[in-house]
Amino acid sequence: MLPEGGSQADNPALIAARDARNFYVNTTVTYTFGNRTQTLDGELIHQWLVSGGDGITLDGDKIEAFVKDLGKANNTAYTKRSFKTSYGDTVEVSGFYGWRINQAAEVQELTRILESGESVTREPVYSQRAASMRDLITAAPTQR
Repeated sequence: MLPEGGSQADNPALIAARDARNFYVNTTVTYTFGNRTQTLDGELIHQWLVSGGDGITLDGDKIEAFVKDLGKANNTAYTKRSFKTSYGDTVEVSGFYGWRINQAAEVQELTRILESGESVTREPVYSQRAASMRDLITAAPTQR
């Protein structure tokens, strides 16, 4: 109920809800993949917010889906690669070598960052690293 003569702009519950949402959507996480970056910001984060009795929370399933997509786009371990041999032929090889995001650890770290409200530039948590970043795939993950 609004105070007499008040407006929605004066409603303490609405102000608190707005401030809680802004806390999250004003956060940016810039991922670095060698010389390439990908930024997670309020454009996507606002879709992860859930209103409930305890205020505003993050939808863990949506965070997990984002990290899964991040891995699909950037993991190079177990993918096929083309190499030119010393004889001039091009061959495809695959194997365990490459980059692999530790999805469970990345979900935890991303959640911690979002809950802290800090904007950061960082690499994702990797469970496996390669010798060089140049092998990372350049496609961006699907956004949900």
